[in-house]
Amino acid sequence: PSPTRWTISVSSAGMSRPEPSRYSSDTRSRALLAFAAAALLARGVTALAGRAGRAALRTGRVTVALAALQYQRRPGIDRIFAVVAVAVALLGLAGEDVLAARAARAERTVAELGAGQVLTVRAAGQTALLSAVRQADPGGRAAMAVAVDDTASPPVLAVDADRLAAVAGQSRALAAGLARADAAVRGDRAAPDQPPPVDGTALTASVRNDSGVPVWLVVQLAHAGTGAAVAVTVGPFDPGEHEASAPVRGCTGDPGCRLAGLTLAGAPGPDGRPQDPPARAAVAVRGLRQDGPAKTVLDAGTLGDPRLWRAATTGLGLILGPRKGVLSLAVPPVAEGQSARPDTRAYLVGTPLPLAALIAGDPPRGWSSAEPALTLFGARAVPLRPEPTGELLPALGRTGIVLDLDTVARALPDAVMPGTLQVWLARDVSPEAAADLVRRLAAAGVEVVGTETADAHEARLAEQGPAFAVRFRLLSALAGLLLAAVAAAVAVGVERRVRAAELRAMRAQGVPARVGPAAAAGGQGALLGLGALAGLLVAGGIAGLSGAPVAAFTDDWQLTEPPPALQPGALAVIALLSLVVLAAASAGALRGTGKEPAR
Repeated sequence: PSPTRWTISVSSAGMSRPEPSRYSSDTRSRALLAFAAAALLARGVTALAGRAGRAALRTGRVTVALAALQYQRRPGIDRIFAVVAVAVALLGLAGEDVLAARAARAERTVAELGAGQVLTVRAAGQTALLSAVRQADPGGRAAMAVAVDDTASPPVLAVDADRLAAVAGQSRALAAGLARADAAVRGDRAAPDQPPPVDGTALTASVRNDSGVPVWLVVQLAHAGTGAAVAVTVGPFDPGEHEASAPVRGCTGDPGCRLAGLTLAGAPGPDGRPQDPPARAAVAVRGLRQDGPAKTVLDAGTLGDPRLWRAATTGLGLILGPRKGVLSLAVPPVAEGQSARPDTRAYLVGTPLPLAALIAGDPPRGWSSAEPALTLFGARAVPLRPEPTGELLPALGRTGIVLDLDTVARALPDAVMPGTLQVWLARDVSPEAAADLVRRLAAAGVEVVGTETADAHEARLAEQGPAFAVRFRLLSALAGLLLAAVAAAVAVGVERRVRAAELRAMRAQGVPARVGPAAAAGGQGALLGLGALAGLLVAGGIAGLSGAPVAAFTDDWQLTEPPPALQPGALAVIALLSLVVLAAASAGALRGTGKEPAR
């Protein structure tokens, strides 16, 4: 073969991103690698074709020998091979980048949304939202209540753990981790019996006042359906043993209110709210019952069970004494000059403490020297038992805490801020089913104020500059493949007369007529097939060694590992497309080639 002159021209499309020069240089590097690899392979394949032809001729395989030797001796065959290989390689690289960018957008959507559709809602509170979602989707496969507190440090994601795996399928590992953490907290201990709900019209408390002044008892309730706080002030209790009653408003009927705690208080102020109790006030609660209908709320068993009562976990709290069927409450002494006010509430433990949690990222510094406790949703700090997880937290990313929403609602006795309330819908929920869920939520008092779907989120990411650049490269590579196919077909047409003369000479030497067309088709097929295979190998090798040449997004979002640049699925599609285009372009040119012309 005559010496070959290679002319390489590479262009790249720039875009608005933090490092445009890096994108440009990486794209050029990949293109130059493809050209260099194709040139080397072209020389090597041409030499191998000559050896294969001579070997086939020695063994009597005339058709194979002619096809291989024609391949070797055709002028400029290595250039056609290189053009095909480069076109397929660049198309393969562009296809891989398109598939990798699509996977990156999908991963980011999962990380930022958490589900197939996210409804931002307004509700009376977390408990109300939890109840409404469970009523709207009793099967637990389509919707899940979520509350996000991004003001906490670290931020908190509270989810309905029983539905997490079904609704947010990518969070199965988080759901399993929460289940393990909860089992570790509960252990083998039997959970204490909770007091029955308050659903009557009045409460009566039996108290022994060991102080020298009157005191009041505030019964803290939370509506079981809405989570609304209900405070019932009972008293006054003069020194000695007395009973007092007070009306209850807001708890009548099903589902009633759950008991959240008891607060020791002083006389109500001008606004009707109880004041702080007297210094060193001390009482013993002997019982609590309701009227209308009559029911015992706190008996000797629940009042004397230390597993059911706790004081404040931070700061100065009550001195509690649950024993012998009574619950004693005493205000701790305050040192002279101390400004801190003691927390005078006895908290009913509605769920095991510390709370089971999963934490991603580094824990706060204070947790290394003390029991982990976190202030969340504006309530007092609650103790946690955080288990580290390496999973990416939906909606929070690499830093945050995941808790069970129902457990949080039971563990926070204070009136809390709801945080950002959301309803997550599974990805397979149809638009009709989603609309029906929204109607059911509205009937339960939950107002939808915003919605975002995973498809819309991905579409918005696909409108960024890098996505357009990758698609432009794919279109450019497709144009290059078409040009390579045309070049290969033109080369066949140019050599038609030469091939005809060679066939006449071979026919005169006794070569069968069928050998000519078969050899022509075999030689062209080998050229196109080997060129396409070489291009695919080059694309796979470059992708595996260099990775993607451009970030998938215009910002520096890097919460997930970028998808691998080597995408076998893309290469398979490109292989099929390349063979179809190349074969179609050469089929017409091959028609009649290799046949002996009429005399």
